[in-house]
Amino acid sequence: GFANAYARRAIARSWGIHTEEINLTPANIEKCLSDIKRATLINKDMTDIQIALGFYYYYCKKDYLNALISFKTADIKDPENYQPSFYMAMVYRAMGEWEKVHTLINKVIKFNLKEPLYLTNIGSSFDYLHLFDSALIYHQKAINADPEWPASYNNKIESLYRKYGNTFAARSLLDSAIRNTHENYNEIKIGLDIYNGKYSEAFSEAVLSSPDDFAPRGNRYIYLANISHLMNNPENASKYYDSALVDLNLKLTADINNPFIHSLMGLAYAGKRKKDKAIDEGKKAIELTVADKNKMDECDMIVTLAQIYTMLGLFDDALYNIEYSLKNPSNFSTKLLQLDPVWKPLYSLPDFQSLVKKYSEK
Repeated sequence: GFANAYARRAIARSWGIHTEEINLTPANIEKCLSDIKRATLINKDMTDIQIALGFYYYYCKKDYLNALISFKTADIKDPENYQPSFYMAMVYRAMGEWEKVHTLINKVIKFNLKEPLYLTNIGSSFDYLHLFDSALIYHQKAINADPEWPASYNNKIESLYRKYGNTFAARSLLDSAIRNTHENYNEIKIGLDIYNGKYSEAFSEAVLSSPDDFAPRGNRYIYLANISHLMNNPENASKYYDSALVDLNLKLTADINNPFIHSLMGLAYAGKRKKDKAIDEGKKAIELTVADKNKMDECDMIVTLAQIYTMLGLFDDALYNIEYSLKNPSNFSTKLLQLDPVWKPLYSLPDFQSLVKKYSEK
């Protein structure tokens, strides 16, 4: 029992470090390792110890090779336990080895999974592989497993956009999400209104929202600026881009190597027509994800750089990054490209139309 408790506490602390609920400090990392050592002294053959060690290497040390070794050891010790295979898939996902991700996911889904976190992560992996039908199935399985957990609804709504390029099914699902989880989903509501061309409604919703209503990777001022731009109000847009830069620079002092903050700064500078700064921040975001060895985040940053190029009128560069995202695993699709008005400046370009035709047929 004590060995199990130490191992699970190490897992919980590693996960907290990953979700930024626990600070990534040498002291907290050492606490993870200390618990693993204590568990090992009591019962070195316990599977959860190898899983805890995998978490430690993966989330605390970014040592993917040793994480894989630990999860593989757990898999050999307990072949009827699907968790080690699932965790190996997550490591390979961060490494960008998508064929191995697919193989391991197909192994895991043969088990009768019940945990919504696992199910929706499988769905997200299918999203990056552009297998949207499969993604929708597993996000729904996650919802069925726990109808009160908000994350699965968020993920399925995003998958619906990528699959269908419209808001009809997403709107219906959002109503169910609000009813079942009692969350407000302000960011999703704003996105729906933007996609439907209801810019005044989206702006009002954003004004009435608080910064906490947005995901950690979102920014209220960026939304207000982008909506103002869509409403042909450049003065308002400029004001909100300035506010975004003040807010983001403040956040950067506490987290200077956060790629998502740099990517949002790139968007804000692009909105202010500061070309060099915008591109530098967009590229910096990609460089940081490469340094962090996280291919999934790198995929997201490439899409954001494409958006920065689009805002600056650098359409050839934008199309290059868009095609890269459509051709390779990413959180993107041709349907989303046609739904989100941020890409409207590209719509009349023959190269854009050819690109959409080419990848819509895949």
